[in-house]
Amino acid sequence: MKVRDIFGLNNSLKSLKLLAGDDGLEKEIKDIEVCEVPDGVYWANEGDLAITTGYFIYDGKNDLVTWIEILHEKGAVGLGIKTDRFIKKVSPEALEKANQLNFPLFEIPVYLSYSDIMWPVISKIFDEKNFINFAVEKCNDELLNISSKSYSLKDVTSIMTKYIRNQFVLYAYYNNSFECMMHFKAKNSTIQLVPNIIRENKEKVDSSGGFFCTNIGNIKIWISPLRTQGEIIGYFSLISHDESHTTVDMKLAKLAFPYLIVAIFLEIPWNDLTYRTKDEFIRTILYKKYINRVKLKHDAAYFNIPYNFPRIVWILEMDAKEEVEKVLEHFYEYINRDDVYDSRYILFENNKLICINKITGQVNEEKWYQGLCKEIQLKSSGSKLKIGISKVAESLDRLPVAYDEANFSLEIGEIVEEGNIHFFNNLMVYYVLYEMCRSPVLIRLYESTIKKLREHDLKNSSELVKTLSSYIENNYNVYKTAEDLFIHRNTLYKRLRKIDNILDLNMKESEKRLVLSMSLKLNNLYNNDLYGGDSYD
Repeated sequence: MKVRDIFGLNNSLKSLKLLAGDDGLEKEIKDIEVCEVPDGVYWANEGDLAITTGYFIYDGKNDLVTWIEILHEKGAVGLGIKTDRFIKKVSPEALEKANQLNFPLFEIPVYLSYSDIMWPVISKIFDEKNFINFAVEKCNDELLNISSKSYSLKDVTSIMTKYIRNQFVLYAYYNNSFECMMHFKAKNSTIQLVPNIIRENKEKVDSSGGFFCTNIGNIKIWISPLRTQGEIIGYFSLISHDESHTTVDMKLAKLAFPYLIVAIFLEIPWNDLTYRTKDEFIRTILYKKYINRVKLKHDAAYFNIPYNFPRIVWILEMDAKEEVEKVLEHFYEYINRDDVYDSRYILFENNKLICINKITGQVNEEKWYQGLCKEIQLKSSGSKLKIGISKVAESLDRLPVAYDEANFSLEIGEIVEEGNIHFFNNLMVYYVLYEMCRSPVLIRLYESTIKKLREHDLKNSSELVKTLSSYIENNYNVYKTAEDLFIHRNTLYKRLRKIDNILDLNMKESEKRLVLSMSLKLNNLYNNDLYGGDSYD
């Protein structure tokens, strides 16, 4: 398959836009590689077509030029970039380099998922049998990965949408009624039609060992019940306009069925689908227990809560529940004296206060939170406290994400940065790395950099890790770093040369600096008991 062929592989891929390197369109694609870490380009193989969001290259125009050069040297045949997310526009320097190297560089619309690109290409490269085995193995690995965590319905269905190419609909079934939990590319008319098909053929559908099938015009509708302990709690429906992908999609769906059953069972409040209080409704949102967006909007209107409104979630945590109760009066007094924050909802959770604020103006946030901490500590005889603050959530359905961000900031913030006020905005790289920490790619990255320095420090009683950390924190300023470490500049230069020699790299290169910065963050995660005491040393 040639690079030129990808642009006409199907209707979705016709939206890809070639930016540069059109003289390289005759190159053969052997595989497709997602590159989302700086070192990802170094593992590219000859014939790989690379795709990326550009997360690790968006802050420097010359970094993309370096990526193109490395990919070309590795024998990769092209690079696709999702624009309008991290990289708003490809730089003229990158376009010039791609044209110079005859290296196809193309733009991927933000609405196209990786699966929209990967599977058509891979299925074209492999024969049908190998393609099915490849897709099933990849999907199964991702499902097994989330099974070790506390996963939600959204986690499961997001994996399914990456691999299943036909339309599908998921229903919860309770009180003899159907609730659409999620759908992928299905039309409203189809979503409403499937429950009627089930009712008309319920005995056949419920007794089918696999999928019940019926034809509606030129489409086939496949339906399978989801059971737990002998009870049907939902139905999964696959809608196919042709049968070219149906076999693999059924295999993939069956892999996900156990996870869907658990997620449906946990997420629907089966005995009581109404909220008695506004407080209960807000908690339902934060804990990801609402059924779907339509119901969420309906219930928000009932409680007179605006749906589309920017809010933040911040959590104040103290040593004990009793300590929180002691300072409540002063807490309310402080947050009510500032009209920049319009406090709407405050929830209690053991030794935490969960605050959801509608943002109505600008404020020096850190200074505001520092004032809150100072006042509460004065009233609580110096009791220890910390605060985690989320990014802005633009609507109610984003509050669970903001709640997770605030909790993450509480958990990780005090370990990887100083102070007791932790903004998720300052911890975003840690968040990405934390989710991917067990990836062999990141472990290799750490082992080839900071682990080597730690081993040298341990063996020679040196301080190379500390030196590198200070050098990066001081933005690679030799004078400030030497001053912070209380050493002469010549001593610092010797240490930096030693680091370069041990790691066999040049810290003057921006890409190497990014790799070292990431590796130091991995060092903080791997060596602070964040993984149940596991260490990669």
